[in-house]
Amino acid sequence: MRKSIFNKVKLVSFAFAVSIVGASASIAQTWEVSLSTPVPPTSYQAVELEQFAADVLEQTDGEMKVNIFYSNSLGSQSDMLLALAANELEMNLSGHFTVPMYAPEFGFLTVPFLIKDSAHMQKLLDSEIYSRFKDKLEDNGIVVVSPYISGTRHLFSNREIDTVDELEGLTIRVPNSRTFIEGWSGVGASPQTVAFQETYAALQTGLVEATEGPYRISRTINLSEVVDNIYSTSHQVEIGALYFSKEWLDSLPADVAEVVRETGAEAAARMTERNAANDQVDLDTAIELGMNVVEIDTTAMIEKIRPKWQALFDSEWTAATYEEILNYAD
Repeated sequence: MRKSIFNKVKLVSFAFAVSIVGASASIAQTWEVSLSTPVPPTSYQAVELEQFAADVLEQTDGEMKVNIFYSNSLGSQSDMLLALAANELEMNLSGHFTVPMYAPEFGFLTVPFLIKDSAHMQKLLDSEIYSRFKDKLEDNGIVVVSPYISGTRHLFSNREIDTVDELEGLTIRVPNSRTFIEGWSGVGASPQTVAFQETYAALQTGLVEATEGPYRISRTINLSEVVDNIYSTSHQVEIGALYFSKEWLDSLPADVAEVVRETGAEAAARMTERNAANDQVDLDTAIELGMNVVEIDTTAMIEKIRPKWQALFDSEWTAATYEEILNYAD
C-alpha cells in the first residue's frame, strides 16, 4: 500500500509574519487528512462524521480539513487498520475488527450471548478492561479516540420460540464469522452462512427458518414479507470506534490534537444516541409492517452457551474473566 493513496498530513501553505522589532518568522500550518469508513453516506454515522469534519475545520480556524471516504472506497477494513498503524492514513471509523487483528485476547467484546444489553456494554466500555484494550492498540500504533454503540441484534424467526430448547436445530442465517457460528450453535441452533444480500431468498425458499440482525432489516431488505416474528433477544450489542493513527496524532501541535480528540469523542457520543433513537423507530416500523414482536428472556440462552465461552476465556480471551464481564451487568 503506497502512502500516495492517502492524503497524508502535509504542509500545504505557509504564512510568514515578520516582527517589526526582530527578524523572527512564524509558520502557520494547514492539514488535509483522510478518514476512511465502511459505512455508506446515507447512514446515521455519516451525519455525525460530516458534523465532526465541520467542527474540526471551524475549531482549528480552517487549518485542518477532513476528507471522508465512505463505503470502504479506499480499501477493506483490515487494509485501513494496517494503514493507520503504519501512519499511511490518519483516521478511520469502523467496528472492532481491531480485536482479531491486534488484540484477540479481548475477543469477548464481539461475541453474542455474553453482553446482556446496551447498558451492560456501556459499563464495559467505561471500564478498566476497555482501557487496557485501548492501551494494546496504542502499542500497535492505533489510538481509540472513542467507542460508540452501533447496534443491537435480534432474532427474526418463522419458528415460534418460547424457550431455549426450541432453538434446537433452528436453521438460521448468519454471516461467515466464527463468533456468529459458535454463538448460535452454542445455544442449539443450526447456523447457515448465507450472504446478506441472499437473506430474503433463503427465507422465502425455506433454506433457513430464521435470521438475526438489527431491527432495521425488517424494512431495508423487506424482511417483513418473509418472516413473521421478531424476538427481542439483544443477543449481541455491536460497537464501533473512531480510530486515529498514533504517529500522526502525536505529530500535531497540542492544541490541534486536543481539538480532534474532543470533537471526535463528541461525534462518537452522538452516534450512540442516534443509534438508540433509530432502534426504537425501526422497531415501531417493524410493528407497522405487521411483524409480531416478542419480548424474550435470554438468561437461559446465556447460561447454555456459558461452558463454550468459559473455555475461550480460559484459552484465548485472557484479558478478563467471564465473571468480570458479567459483573458489569449488575
